[in-house]
Amino acid sequence: MNMFLKSGNFFRNILRRCREPRTIGEILCRAARKYHRKEALRSEEKSLHYTEMKDRAEILAGAFREMGIRFGDRVAVLLPNGRDAVLTFLACGMMGAVFVPLDIFYRRPELKKIIKNLHVSLLIADDSFFPLAVSLYETCPKLKNLVLTQAENADIPSFEKLLQFRKKTDGFPKIRPRTPLLHLFTSGSTGMPKSVLLSHANVIARGREYWRRFPLSANETCYNLAPLFRGAALFSVIIPGICCGIRTVLPASFRPALVWQEMKAENATIFHANPFHFAVLANLSDLEKAPPGLKLCFSSGNRLPAKVAEKCYQRFGIFIEERYGTVEAGGICVNGFPRKGVRIRLTDERGKRIRAADQPGEIRIRTPMMVKEYYQSPHISRSIFRGGWFCSGDVGMRDSLGRIRILYRKKTVIRIEGRDVYPDAVESILRSHPNVKTAMVVRDSRESEKLKAYVSLEKQGSAADILAFCKTRMDAREIPQIEIRDELPRSWKAVAEGAEQSYPVWGKF
Repeated sequence: MNMFLKSGNFFRNILRRCREPRTIGEILCRAARKYHRKEALRSEEKSLHYTEMKDRAEILAGAFREMGIRFGDRVAVLLPNGRDAVLTFLACGMMGAVFVPLDIFYRRPELKKIIKNLHVSLLIADDSFFPLAVSLYETCPKLKNLVLTQAENADIPSFEKLLQFRKKTDGFPKIRPRTPLLHLFTSGSTGMPKSVLLSHANVIARGREYWRRFPLSANETCYNLAPLFRGAALFSVIIPGICCGIRTVLPASFRPALVWQEMKAENATIFHANPFHFAVLANLSDLEKAPPGLKLCFSSGNRLPAKVAEKCYQRFGIFIEERYGTVEAGGICVNGFPRKGVRIRLTDERGKRIRAADQPGEIRIRTPMMVKEYYQSPHISRSIFRGGWFCSGDVGMRDSLGRIRILYRKKTVIRIEGRDVYPDAVESILRSHPNVKTAMVVRDSRESEKLKAYVSLEKQGSAADILAFCKTRMDAREIPQIEIRDELPRSWKAVAEGAEQSYPVWGKF
């Protein structure tokens, strides 16, 4: 009898898995049937219920097809968080195009190289990027189409006009789980941002990691500040939200003094943000306790400083769950503990495994959702993906409980006078200066053992003031030469573009 019961459960599990949606289009269609008129997404004054979201995505996919976008073509967006970015992602999933979310803080050289390398066919940009978008359109020959959100120019269609497309389509190509869906980019902390290409199956699997970990219900409301051009927001907010019928709120901008007020008005139960957002909130003097209905707060995108997490708990009574992951491997750790199915290994400089606790080593990762290579970068891939492991470039330690703590980036360590100097630490001190907007630190030249800091200031100031500040807080080896710039790139190791290059490149000083 037990044997028959077990075999029955086995086949029921197989049937259940066969019924699970395996593409973005299938997930959206099921959500529209199941949740119908329930509100799915709110962004500023724009709101969509689930059926409306599906219909708009289909209309948009038809409009893309009319513009000449075909199966496998790249559709890039240069948009802040909001309805338009989500609908473009879903439309790409329904018609077989590849969604390319671009970091809105990238400068023209970085964007131009990405668009050329990926052969992007369509660029959808916010009106605030009008001069930049037109420049990219004119200088990238394979960029066939340009769309702006509210374009008043007769030669450039607007996103709103695309949503009014009513011509009947003949149907979309058959989308399979392995059909490419998403191009994601690394942060560019050690060079030009690298790209990975994810399929429908990989994107959905990464999203499932989040909704299976927590008992999410359709009664939840998620308030998200993390940018959609990073994978974490797509995998932990948008995909689980559609699958579980969650209502998602996407503010277009970060208004620190109004965050709790907005969350209370929206009855938010989940809060997703980056360490930057939590740090700003923790340092605001006039914020009170967090909204009473808040059940879960989680941070992704970077290391969450322990002091920030502690301060948020003391001031607002919220416990922040820190999630560590990478574009290449997906979700890796939650509060330092490896996720289910994730293997983590610390290695020394020779690649030998470190088993002892509290010993620093490079973090190597193996996960079921890990990609095998970077897109069109075989030489880099061979040095990063070795023996079935992803060499993250992060240096960390494992404590006696098995928790992983990230210390610094391996490739940014600089050897000066026989000792390791960490540019990340120097940058942190520079940014603590009240007049420093942002800073980046690199080796002054390949021959010299000196650091150089490029600094952008809030208001008028001098390099001598910054240098005097450094001398009271740094070791002599760490004190950099200071150069003040009006603006620094978002990716602090930017792409070289000849005459267009106006800021330093890693390895070229």
